[in-house]
Amino acid sequence: MFAIVAHHEFAAQQRAQLLLVGGPVVVVAEDGFVTLTVPTMIVFLVSSNKPEAKFKAEIRKNIVGPHWQSIESWIIGAGIPDLNACYHGKEIWIECKIHPRKPTPKQINWWERRHAAGGRVFLMVKKGDEIIIWRKGADIPFVSLKPHNWETIRQVLFA
Repeated sequence: MFAIVAHHEFAAQQRAQLLLVGGPVVVVAEDGFVTLTVPTMIVFLVSSNKPEAKFKAEIRKNIVGPHWQSIESWIIGAGIPDLNACYHGKEIWIECKIHPRKPTPKQINWWERRHAAGGRVFLMVKKGDEIIIWRKGADIPFVSLKPHNWETIRQVLFA
């Protein structure tokens, strides 16, 4: 068994590292190029210094009680929100953004379909000291100022 951390163009675009896990590895040099043949699975490790990754970690750390699941949609399907959580039988989906980043058209499409099916979908935006929470289908966003009352945020999400 082995593990290699490597650079890959897609991983670089995602600010991630490519982790190859398995064995054996065959290295073939042709015309100065090195080819890795790896009969294994490939895992992308997202860099933890990415601002949205830090925001997701902050949410999971401070909203205590729910069962959290991080979603890496670039692996399983475009548009799926970053976080899924379930608390006392209520399931929610949260897309996390750092201002001024905005949802992509695929994310908006996913939210529309999930909302139409009765799902609870939120957009949480960190803008300086503010956390702004929009619920799909609600007209007015909830705004939290520092210091954040995470219990109130949990109540807003799981009301």
